[in-house]
Amino acid sequence: MSLTRLVLLAPRAGEPSPYLVVDAAGMIATRGTLGGQGASAPFKGTTLLVISGVDVTTHWIALKAASPGQARTAAAMMLQDELAQPREDLHFALGPVGAGGLRPVSIIAKARLAALLDQARALGVVPDAVVPDHLMLPAPEGDGLVAANLGEALAVRGRGLAFTVEPELAAQLITGLTLDVADESSRIDSHFAASAASGAPVNLLQGAFDKMGKTASGSWRRAAVLAGLALVSPLLIRAAYIARDDMAVGRVERATAARGDTRRLISMGASMQQGRDFSEAMAVVFKALERLPGAKLQSLSYRSGGAMRLTLTHDNYSDVATLAGALGPSGFALREDGSTEAGGRISTDLTLTRAP
Repeated sequence: MSLTRLVLLAPRAGEPSPYLVVDAAGMIATRGTLGGQGASAPFKGTTLLVISGVDVTTHWIALKAASPGQARTAAAMMLQDELAQPREDLHFALGPVGAGGLRPVSIIAKARLAALLDQARALGVVPDAVVPDHLMLPAPEGDGLVAANLGEALAVRGRGLAFTVEPELAAQLITGLTLDVADESSRIDSHFAASAASGAPVNLLQGAFDKMGKTASGSWRRAAVLAGLALVSPLLIRAAYIARDDMAVGRVERATAARGDTRRLISMGASMQQGRDFSEAMAVVFKALERLPGAKLQSLSYRSGGAMRLTLTHDNYSDVATLAGALGPSGFALREDGSTEAGGRISTDLTLTRAP
């Protein structure tokens, strides 16, 4: 019988961590504790490490098909305006594409993830997957929310959103919504066991943290042009719900500032459409850049009205004409806005728009 051990990592190092052993049907076979007098024997099956989602931000994005490394770096570039830390300090992990073409991306500080893995190793745990607690909750079908009271924090899951925050902050973010809270440990365990049986929604062990030793590509050029972003972060969705309920935006701004995660308060519908438009444009640019192997995309942004602004570093002034020609009958046009030269490389600002 296939068994999975879920280790619920304690909030602080040195504290005991409970675990569950779950079968393929999501039934709990055994319970135990790692650390202290309740330490168990080594486990030979699959181990899933559940960490506090307070350390993790989860977004949903529209992302074209790409290799795992390209997808991670694409997500990092496209979410850079939403990050509270420099992206080079952060680790990005993506899950599979789900409903509506969206896929989850979870973000955690590299140093924090490394510390949590060290904490797990001190318990004798080398996980096969690492998942934030909010993604171990079932996603409800409607607009309601499912939550788990984890003591110091509340893990919340909705349709296209998931986050873990202090209960006081959660109360501000979920006002006016139906909330199904699991307070009993047995019910929380059942939620987690069912998710373990169906597979980890996002495994944080990707790229440099892949236990098999695989590392993410250092190239941002190919990865960045694959991405189409529909920003559906937890707090953006909360802003959409709050607008619907006529709740003051200032209240959300104060709540998000409390966690250092200031977000642009835009409507979910508008951001979804922007993401899909962006995705189409990115696919076109990626295909065209195949003709310029020495070029590197330095930055990009999506403007209202459908225009995309790109900054490209390349070797020859003729590269822009080559790129424009490669767009062919794609329905997009490229405009050069200016170039500078430094260190033997050319930096060019470009605007991509739909051809008239």
